Amino acid sequence: MSAHFETSMIDMTKWQSLVSFPSSFGYSVSEHPDRFKREAAVEVIIRCVAILIVFGAYFQWFLPSLIMRGDPAVAKAVLSIVFAGTGLGLYVVGTRGFLNELTLNMTKQELRIGKLNGQGRNRIARHIALDRVESMFVKRPSERQAPATLYLRLAGKPRAIAVLRGHQSEVEALHMRLCQDIQFATQKRAVVRPQRPPSVFKPQSV
Repeated sequence: MSAHFETSMIDMTKWQSLVSFPSSFGYSVSEHPDRFKREAAVEVIIRCVAILIVFGAYFQWFLPSLIMRGDPAVAKAVLSIVFAGTGLGLYVVGTRGFLNELTLNMTKQELRIGKLNGQGRNRIARHIALDRVESMFVKRPSERQAPATLYLRLAGKPRAIAVLRGHQSEVEALHMRLCQDIQFATQKRAVVRPQRPPSVFKPQSV
């Protein structure tokens, strides 16, 4: 990793609401799991219920045939399909993720936006080419204890995308860091504003 990105990661290591992960191609930043303990608990409960339902597809074969209407074999086969389908569907929904994650990939010249589940896995992700990013901005919270949100605006899209939530100072620092790093990655020059890093974007807060 270049010195440019090593410096970036040093700036991120002291954050409390966001977690950074350096890599050979750039870095990833996600929301800190300690801020979402309720969501993590709900995910565990959903996973457990889903697994029990899937096991139910097997154990119901041991039920007495007398309680089944019609052909017991057909009834149990249908129940197995229903139990297995319901359990697997619930498991997929329960593990889709609740922690927002942003990855800057210098090699592929893209941003990846996704959600991490409680197991630290990213099942659903959206890949965005850097040249499609029109601007980024930070939306300040209306309440003091509420998190700030980093938004991404894409060319040709009227609505901005919410990317990460965290402490205002950390989200603003990430915003400025991304502006620098993406400009460094795309090798484009931008006008340097007073007390602002070089950026292909328009650093702003609302």
